[in-house]
Amino acid sequence: MSYMDPDEFATVVSESLKASDGNGRSLVHWAAQQGNEGCLRRISGLGGSLQAIDAHGLFPAHWAAKNGHVGCIRALDELGAGHTLGGATPGQGFTPAHWAAQQGNDEVLRVLAELKFPLTTPDTEGMVPAHEAAQQGHEGCLLVLAELAGHGCLQAADRDGWQPVHAAAQEGHRECLKVLKGAGGASLCAPLVDGQTPAHWSAGAGHADCLQLIWEEEGADALMVGDEGGRTPAHEAAQQGHEECLRALHTFAAASLKVVDSDGRTPAHAAAQQGHHKCLELLVELGAQESLVAADNAGRTPWHEAEQEGHEACMLLLSELQDAGLKLSGSPLPIELTAADPEHSCINIA
Repeated sequence: MSYMDPDEFATVVSESLKASDGNGRSLVHWAAQQGNEGCLRRISGLGGSLQAIDAHGLFPAHWAAKNGHVGCIRALDELGAGHTLGGATPGQGFTPAHWAAQQGNDEVLRVLAELKFPLTTPDTEGMVPAHEAAQQGHEGCLLVLAELAGHGCLQAADRDGWQPVHAAAQEGHRECLKVLKGAGGASLCAPLVDGQTPAHWSAGAGHADCLQLIWEEEGADALMVGDEGGRTPAHEAAQQGHEECLRALHTFAAASLKVVDSDGRTPAHAAAQQGHHKCLELLVELGAQESLVAADNAGRTPWHEAEQEGHEACMLLLSELQDAGLKLSGSPLPIELTAADPEHSCINIA
């Protein structure tokens, strides 16, 4: 039996500890990812680095935080790699706290705070861990962040004014909105740089239950506010074809269905342009039929929008409204336009 020279053995061990897979992850990354605290300690004892960076710029600390391995977090700090617990990834600027909040690992957040690592460091876009928790629907993490980092972190805004309330509203996380309002003191009608509020994002994404919460907490005016172009949540809901949001807006702020933007366009213009004839039918049902024949500042009605995009069902409905007695303001009647230019029509006139 042959024996390896001690120096040769040490070299083999050293090279093994440095070896990485196709993603640049070494043994220490895998140990942290899998929560193998004993392996981390063994690697450290053999001279392996606990500060290795993989191909995505992640320290072992990031993997431990992402997967909720509190024991590994403590071990990394104890073994001299504590500074990596606050380390940011190149490019994106994600810290272990961002990963923990994104994955809902509130115990990791507690340990990071206990070890004196900040929970409010912004990434390169200005987003803090609270943004990640709100976007993924982790209200428990939001409560922990408010407790350990102060209520103000739940109102943090990136360079566009994007706050955790906007992230929660966009994703439909009603419980997160409650926490942000209650524990964080955040406004559910906070505007972005372009004037869009959480209600715009909820309406555009089809979250009627969030619109109800915004109404309960902030009142009807929060559902009628316009962005820098005068577009309201009703415009967003109609644009995206979200009928339940239009119903909710009618219930809590009925007048919002008839509001015009700075170009004189109603939610009906938005619905017709995108071919959402069910939304147009609903607007009639909800008493906003006048908006279906209203002309914008350029003299265009919803029928013109539908005609331009070739949405036959919308054109038929709008023409039927005219036949029922509604008149277009400031523009030729749609039936007259169609008859005058049959080659550009989607409706065959008998």
